Amino acid sequence: MKKMYFIYICLIGMLISNSLFAQSVTISKASVISVPNNQIVFVSGTLTGVKGIPITGYTIDLLYGNNQSVRIATNVASSGGNYHYTGFVPTGTQISEPYQVKVTTNRQKSATVDASNCTCN
Repeated sequence: MKKMYFIYICLIGMLISNSLFAQSVTISKASVISVPNNQIVFVSGTLTGVKGIPITGYTIDLLYGNNQSVRIATNVASSGGNYHYTGFVPTGTQISEPYQVKVTTNRQKSATVDASNCTCN
């Protein structure tokens, strides 16, 4: 009987924990812009927690080529759950198409989308 009670309590705890930390990540736009000697990543969207509470921190990764990735930014602050980020791909990183951008919240909820590509001379 004690074992069943323990399992029941654990399941209830997991449900409460998951609902307390439920989050969603929406990426509305993602692109990689190539300029001479540099690549720039742009991404925007929303980060929402439980009951619509905005999430304040996120990380951006660029996925490219054949299962390769590079971290673009860590612990970036959102503004009321909305984010717009523009940043350079780290110097010396040789990236190739196809491109995807992954945004991960500070509680490890993430979304990944294909990124458009633009080359400017």
